[in-house]
Amino acid sequence: MLRKARGDLKQKDVACRVGVAPSTLSRYESGARRVPPELAVQVAVATGRQDVLDAYCQGCPVRQFMARRQQLQVFKGGKAA
Repeated sequence: MLRKARGDLKQKDVACRVGVAPSTLSRYESGARRVPPELAVQVAVATGRQDVLDAYCQGCPVRQFMARRQQLQVFKGGKAA
């Protein structure tokens, strides 16, 4: 997920932007270390790739709750209009 988000950016540059060592980012990218949620957010912001969070949060109960909540708001908004 992180490697894909990085795209053409160098690992060193992304690591600098998110405040970790390039070797640490390498371990996250290879799956040797579990990616903490705050790092996923930082990488998404640093690379401008929202899909990082979508991939990271897939199946997350909080994300599912927020998606249902948004659907309800859209439904209520459509019905009230």
